[in-house]
Amino acid sequence: MPHRLEHSPLAGSSCGATEEEVISFISASTTSHHISQIQARVFALGLHQNHLIAAKLLALCATASCIGHAGLLFRHIWRPTICVWNAFIRALSHNDLPVESLAAFTQMKNGRVKPDRFTFPSLLKACAALPESLAIGRTVHGEVIRMGLEPDLYIHSALIDMYAKSGCLDSAAKVFDEKGLRDVVTWNSMVAGFFRRQDVDKGRELFERMSERNIVSWNTVITGYAQNGHGVEALKLFRRMQLEGLRPNEATFIGVLCGCAQAGALDIGKWVHHWIKLNDISMDVQLSNCLIDMYAKGGSLVDARRVFDDMRQRSVVSWNSMISGLAMHGHGEEVVHLFEEMERDGMKPDDITFIGVLTACAHAGLIKEGKSYFNKMERDHCIVPKVEHYGCMVDILGRGGCITEAHELIKNMPVKPDAGIWSALLGACRKLGQLDLAENAIIHLLEFEPWNAGNYVLLSNIY
Repeated sequence: MPHRLEHSPLAGSSCGATEEEVISFISASTTSHHISQIQARVFALGLHQNHLIAAKLLALCATASCIGHAGLLFRHIWRPTICVWNAFIRALSHNDLPVESLAAFTQMKNGRVKPDRFTFPSLLKACAALPESLAIGRTVHGEVIRMGLEPDLYIHSALIDMYAKSGCLDSAAKVFDEKGLRDVVTWNSMVAGFFRRQDVDKGRELFERMSERNIVSWNTVITGYAQNGHGVEALKLFRRMQLEGLRPNEATFIGVLCGCAQAGALDIGKWVHHWIKLNDISMDVQLSNCLIDMYAKGGSLVDARRVFDDMRQRSVVSWNSMISGLAMHGHGEEVVHLFEEMERDGMKPDDITFIGVLTACAHAGLIKEGKSYFNKMERDHCIVPKVEHYGCMVDILGRGGCITEAHELIKNMPVKPDAGIWSALLGACRKLGQLDLAENAIIHLLEFEPWNAGNYVLLSNIY
């Protein structure tokens, strides 16, 4: 006689449930609270040893990002079958835990459980998330070949994606070409790989060769152009996509807004924002961040701040985008106030945050505040200053007339000064007529950029 659950995990009323009904409860669940209820009842009745129920519950944990529940469940399963292993490996891989996913695969093999065609797509996804594990990816590929699973379209697509994301496009192209198994997913992976390698011409060539394109195809090429600094071309493709009758989605707008920011196309960006609002597109954190960045780079700080203030939830990128935008346009005092608000809000700043704050201090002549924030980085936030932060400090001190202090900072840096730091010192020296230090800065600049004729002109001009 099958076990019966006394209460539905989804509703508080008594209703009773068979093992078969547990699976229907799992299928209807969407939240971590539902998962906790179901898992508690499953454990209470020992149904976690039912491998079909266990696999279904692990799949739900993967979808709902409840990886803690997945781990707890898996640890209590006696002799998991390949179906259960596949569900667990997929849960880890699809929740950005590639190392743990590969470790689970090793554990599975040590337990003499043979993988099947459903094991490898998630495993290759884990390899794709770890470019340094290309050797492991090749080993997995070898196992696919030994098991005769290369003709499987999902594995074939995962292999191409793994090689493309690892930057090994020759291997990706070989897999792409040799079996003749090409669908829109494999084409998209190859196009994305070339754009990721900054080979926009080859990426575009493959895109144009596609006999079938979906929204992911368009998003890939639009975002690829935008991220490689070709904002105008990204916007042209966006217009072409609409003319061909495809409805843009959130990912499309992220690429388009990135293109608008790159190209300084504020009017188009405003039109895109208006289109998003008219069509009730969900304004999540990432899309809002892109709007802030686009408005800030276009000089429309009022609009950027309006988007920022309307956000119900903000990430560190949200704060950084607003801080950098204000800093870029010389609003130093506002940056200081915004940074203080960020700390009050409990958001932990990162190294990018401090580049924006220090840049604002330089432009606003806030020497005391700049020194304070620079010291605060490591003392309060355990962020070790990088060469960019030292460059900001040299700029702050130089603009404030503290040339000697700026030079001492450079001499005592724990990292090697770059051309930007010597250039900042040179600018301050020329402004204040400090010829000896200016000559020293030029000499170091020439070491970094002997090909830059402008440096030789600067050298002759200081005398």
